[in-house]
Amino acid sequence: MAVIASQKDNHQKLLTILEAYVTDASLKPVTDEIAKLKPLWTNYSIESGKKIPQQKAAEISDLTESVRLAFVK
Repeated sequence: MAVIASQKDNHQKLLTILEAYVTDASLKPVTDEIAKLKPLWTNYSIESGKKIPQQKAAEISDLTESVRLAFVK
C-alpha cells in the first residue's frame, strides 16, 4: 500500500500533462485508462504506512491490473 500511496502525486502530474493534449485523439484512450486509477486515492483513502482491508486491496489490484492490461495487449 505504501508503494501505491507514493504514486498519488505522480499520477496527478501525469493526468495534468495528458490533459494538456486533450485535443489529441490518439491520447484519449491513454488518458481514459490512466484516469481510471484516480478512485484509488479518492475512494480508498490510501495513505502511506496505513493498512487497508484485504477486500479493498483486492479491488485496487483488480483495477490496476485492468489498466495495465490495456497497455500491454
